[in-house]
Amino acid sequence: MVLVLGENNNDKGRQLELLTKRILQHLNLTDIYTNEIGSGGQEIDLTAKNSIEHMGSPIEYKVICECKAYKKPVNIDAWLKFLGKVFVEQAKSREKIIGYFIALSDVNGPVKGNYEDFKKHNQDVQIIRGEDLNKQIKGIYNTPTTEEVQQFIEIRTDRRLISIENAYYDNEIYWIVSFDRNHFTILGKEIRKLDDALKDTLSKMVKRELPVHTYINLEDERDLRLRIAQLSLNLLGCILVNEGKVDTTHIKQEYAGFHDDEIKEALSALQESEEVFINGEEITFPDASDPYYYKMMGNIIVQLSMYPPIPSLSKPNITEIISTKYYKNLIDDKMIEEIISTQYYIPLSEQEKEELKSILRISPTALSEALTIQKAIENHRLLFMQKLDQIPDHINKSDVKYFFNLIYRSLVNDFTSQHLFRYFYETCKINRIKLSQHLELGFEQESSIIDKEISEEYVIQLVEGKYALIRPMKKEVEE
Repeated sequence: MVLVLGENNNDKGRQLELLTKRILQHLNLTDIYTNEIGSGGQEIDLTAKNSIEHMGSPIEYKVICECKAYKKPVNIDAWLKFLGKVFVEQAKSREKIIGYFIALSDVNGPVKGNYEDFKKHNQDVQIIRGEDLNKQIKGIYNTPTTEEVQQFIEIRTDRRLISIENAYYDNEIYWIVSFDRNHFTILGKEIRKLDDALKDTLSKMVKRELPVHTYINLEDERDLRLRIAQLSLNLLGCILVNEGKVDTTHIKQEYAGFHDDEIKEALSALQESEEVFINGEEITFPDASDPYYYKMMGNIIVQLSMYPPIPSLSKPNITEIISTKYYKNLIDDKMIEEIISTQYYIPLSEQEKEELKSILRISPTALSEALTIQKAIENHRLLFMQKLDQIPDHINKSDVKYFFNLIYRSLVNDFTSQHLFRYFYETCKINRIKLSQHLELGFEQESSIIDKEISEEYVIQLVEGKYALIRPMKKEVEE
C-alpha cells in the first residue's frame, strides 16, 4: 500500500498526479496527460503513449490509466468500469488500447479473481498493485525493503508493531509505522530520522489519514532501551557486590540518577527473565539449588565482563565483582560440573578441576570460554554421546588439552587488559604471567628442522603512579 499525503484534498490530488506520472514514466510511457482528478484527491485519470518496436520500427499505442488512492482495497465495480472505458475507446478507435489500473491501496478478492481469469485472454490491460507496485516504487525511489525497516525498528523499541506502510509526499517516499495504542512514527527513505519541521508537517497529514494520534521518536526509544538494558546489567552487578542480596532503598540510593519508573522497569525485566527474585523490598538471586543457577550466574558474569559500564553507571565494575567473596564462592564444585556438562563431559581429574577453579576465580574471560560450547570439542564428542565410556583415550586427552589451552589464553587476555591491571596487581597479587609452547618441525626419522621453546611473558609494573604492562619490545601503559 502507498498512502498519498496532502495538506488538503487539492494538495492530495496534486500529489497523486505527481506520483502517478512518475510511475508511468518509469514504465517508459510518453506524452502523459491528466484528464481528471477525482474529488477528494483519491483518484486520477490519465492518458499516455506507449512506443513498441515492431519489425525494426516503433509503433505507438494509446494508453489509458487510472490510479486509485482509496483508503480501502479497490472493489469490483471500479475495476469493471475501467475495463469498460478501455473497451469503449478501443471500439471507437479500432486500434489496440493499453490499460494500466494502479491500485495504491490494493484490490479486493473479487478483483483479484477476475483479473487472474482476464489476463489469460488479454495481456493489454494490467493491474499494478501489491508486489508489482512495490517494485515500481523501489525502482523509482530506491527504497529499503519492509524487512530492513522492521529490523531497524526492532532494535530501537519493544512496542508491538501493527503495520508498516509507504507514504508519498513531494516526490519522496516515507515509511509510516503504526504501533499499538495508536502510536506511530515516520521514517525517511533511507530509514533516517526526520527533522522536526518535516516531522510536524507529515504527522498532521498522517493523522488525517490513519487512526493514530501519538508520534514517537525511535531514537529516544532506542536510547531509553539501551539505558534500561545497561541499568539492568548494573543492577545484577550491584546485587553481586552486595553478596547476592539488596533492598530497593539501596538500589534507589545507588542509582539516584534514574527515575523510579526506569528502575522499576529494569527490575521487572530481570524478574521476568528469572534472573532475580523480588520479595517485598528484598531483591535476591535464585537459590543455588535452582538447576539453572550456575549457568545463569556464569552468563551474568560474562555479560558484565563483556560490556563495561557506561560512565554514569561506573559502579560496580567487573573488577569489584570478581573481587567479591560471592564471586569466589560461585566457582565451586557445582560450577565445575556445569562446565564439564557444557563441554560434553570432558574427563577432568581432581587436580585439573582445582586448577580450573583457581583460574576461573581470577579470570572472567576464562569463565566465559568455559561456559561456551567449544565447537572443536563438540565435533569430537557428539558421536559418542550415548556411550561416553567408549570415547577413545586419545580424544579425551586431546579435548582436555584443547580446553585448557583456551582457559590459559583467556587468562592471558585478562591479564593484558588495561582495565584489569590494578586488579591483578593489588587484589590478586599477581604481576607476572608466562605462557610457553614447544614448536618442533621434522620429517620421519631425520633431525628436527625446528626444535625450540616459544614463550610469551608479561609483567605489570607501577610506573610514575600508573600501571603499565611490559612485554618484549613493547610497552603498554593504561590510559
